[in-house]
Amino acid sequence: MEAGDIIFVIKQKPHALFQRQGADLYIEKDIKLIEALSGTTFAITHLDSRHIIVSTKPQTVIKPGDTLMVADEGMPVYQRSYERGNLYVKFNIIFPLPSELSSEKIKVFIC
Repeated sequence: MEAGDIIFVIKQKPHALFQRQGADLYIEKDIKLIEALSGTTFAITHLDSRHIIVSTKPQTVIKPGDTLMVADEGMPVYQRSYERGNLYVKFNIIFPLPSELSSEKIKVFIC
């Protein structure tokens, strides 16, 4: 270190939605059981205020803990700012309470 050098110490603050690992971002998303079985679409407000639409395929069943990768929606890669990491969405399935299930709704799931 020479006289006149400037040293920056950067501390990363926790974010309410995103967790960072290198250039990749991770979030958790709660979805209802019906969305896990039939597909879902939702928007995420990114760190730069862009809205990203995330969709799952209707024929794909999402299990608790499944992760969906959204390519190139992470942070810029160190020393290659034109490249970006990925965004990973981990799904938590919200099961209905017994009080929310009528006999008609149960028939829909059984048939």
